[in-house]
Formats: sequence, C-alpha cells, structure tokens
Amino acid sequence: MSNIDELDFNKLIAGLPEEEQKRIKIKLLRSLREFYASLETETPAIEKNELQIEDIAAKAQKDLSEVLKGIREDFGWTVYAASKKAKMRPEQVSSIEGDPKVNNNYTSKFLFRYLAALGVQLKVTDVVRNDVDNI
Repeated sequence: MSNIDELDFNKLIAGLPEEEQKRIKIKLLRSLREFYASLETETPAIEKNELQIEDIAAKAQKDLSEVLKGIREDFGWTVYAASKKAKMRPEQVSSIEGDPKVNNNYTSKFLFRYLAALGVQLKVTDVVRNDVDNI
C-alpha cells in the first residue's frame, strides 16, 4: 500500500458497484461532518478550561498578596510594639537588633509562624560566632 497522502479515494472504490460507492461516500461525508462538529463543540470547552486556569492563577495571586499584606501588617505592628517598648521611633528598630530593650523574639515568632504557614521548613543549625558570613 502506498503513502496515505498519495491515495486517491476514487481509485480505491472504483472497482466496487456504484451503489456501494455511494454508501461509502455518504458514510465518509457523515463521519467527516461529525468530526468537524465535534471540533466545534470541543473548542469552547478548551477556552473555558483556559479561563478556569487563568481564574485559579488570579485567585492564587490574590491569596498570596493577602498573605504578604498580613505579614507586612503583623511585622509593622511588631516593629511598632518593639519601638514603643524601647521608646524609639519604629524606623530605628531595625537598626537595634540585639538591643536588650527590644524583644526581638516577638518579631521572630511572627516570621516563623508565616514561614510555617507557607510550607517553609526550617532546620536548626549550630552557629559559630567566627562563621557569621555563612549564616
């Protein structure tokens, strides 16, 4: 048998009786019509799925921005509370890490809680004072 592109349908059925040729052509046309109709009905479903994926992506982006907004708000309130405790302006708190007047542990609790909520797994490692650059 030759390549399908080179086949001539009329030559294939030429040896059959005329009634049989008509039936084959009608079946072929119906099959083609059904095939094209199915393509037309499947296209909106594909577009609908693409829209659903875009909706899911937009919702995920919105959820992530809400989480980040919550982190910023909590962190901001934490810095504000720490600054009140240390009797300083909030913008100065970031420069006083390690100051005993400021409870930095309070700030860490918020960060660790949100990291855990986001699925980040933290591992405790030994910290050597001489090796501060690798922390």
